[in-house]
Amino acid sequence: MSVLLNSDDTEHEEHLDYVRELLMYYVRKCLIMWIRVVWTEPNEEEEEVIPEVWVEDNMVHWPPGTNVTKAAKEM
Repeated sequence: MSVLLNSDDTEHEEHLDYVRELLMYYVRKCLIMWIRVVWTEPNEEEEEVIPEVWVEDNMVHWPPGTNVTKAAKEM
């Protein structure tokens, strides 16, 4: 995709914002960022590396189902 922006284009900033949003959308789709999480279970501390998209507001939102490893590989 290409976008031609003229220096006198009054919508220049709107076009740039659109291109940035589009680029970030594709970067997020193509790249999986990983994050190390640590939590405490009743008897011990647990540690795991999970996709960053599973974390929101410092809370882990596990994907539905019981096979988390499979879900991580499918991302």
